[in-house]
Amino acid sequence: MDREVCVRDYKIDWIRALCTLTVIIAHVGSPDLVNNIRAFDVVALVMISGMSMTFSSGKYISYVWKRIKKILIPTYIVITFIFVLSFVACKVLHTAQLYSADRIIRSYLMLFDGSMGYVWIVRIFLFVAIMAPVIRMIAGKIKSILVFGGVIVLLALAGFLIYRVYLRITDTMLAGIFDDFLLSPYVYCVIALIGYWFISNKDKWLYLLIGAAVVFAASQMVVIVTGSGFVPNSYKYPPMIYYCAYGVLITFILYKLFPDSNVKAVSWLSGNSFMIYLLHIVVLRVYGLISKISFLKFLDDNWIIEYIVVVIGAVVLTMIVNAVMKLFRSKKA
Repeated sequence: MDREVCVRDYKIDWIRALCTLTVIIAHVGSPDLVNNIRAFDVVALVMISGMSMTFSSGKYISYVWKRIKKILIPTYIVITFIFVLSFVACKVLHTAQLYSADRIIRSYLMLFDGSMGYVWIVRIFLFVAIMAPVIRMIAGKIKSILVFGGVIVLLALAGFLIYRVYLRITDTMLAGIFDDFLLSPYVYCVIALIGYWFISNKDKWLYLLIGAAVVFAASQMVVIVTGSGFVPNSYKYPPMIYYCAYGVLITFILYKLFPDSNVKAVSWLSGNSFMIYLLHIVVLRVYGLISKISFLKFLDDNWIIEYIVVVIGAVVLTMIVNAVMKLFRSKKA
């Protein structure tokens, strides 16, 4: 599965490029409404991860190793840089260390609770890569939309049972581990399965759209009855059916709306999406320190300015990293 097939679906690039930009919104203190509107992006990224499996072939081990090189190793490099930079800065400024040993360990384990944040999604992508053979096997055996719908219902019911077990775990640490390594990965693998099956059965788009819309509408009505409004982001940790249905629905809509055309800027954003995501963490940390300076405190009060600075900063850093890597490879050759 590590050798890319010649056919490329540029719609996937468009969705990945958009989600690369929207996922950063969640980290800059955006208003609740904006944050809930963009809550589709993680689900969309996992869905297109499943879609992309159909464009790859080759040995399973090679595919997993390729994913590790692409997402895990760069993640460890970036967070190590952040920890070292923070350690040195705190020593120079004679302030308390920002990251405890426990928090650092949790970050390398990519746990959700108690880590530096932002890196838990890497664990999800790795689980999806590891489960790729199972996803491909299940999707490959299903041709009928009715059978596929029935399988998704059964998987959703299994997910609900796993969630009920999660609720019964009283120990906070054990509950976190259960969610990090079973509940959330399971849910996102089901989402990847939906993406994989869809891209192989595009003629069933309308049926899948209607199914996602019905599930989302029903979930939304339940949420309204319980006293809330449009709040899919509140059902993200762990991922609940309301949150997932919203993400799946928007992904189907975006896939239909976006053109299947190669635009250089979009392809570049898509191809560098993960590095942009990683480096935006660095820019966020630097921005947070700068905004604490007395005459620059206004920066901390405007999420739009912070968003623009973080996006531009992450893109520029990505360009620099790419240039350095290109130079390194040319010298090595």
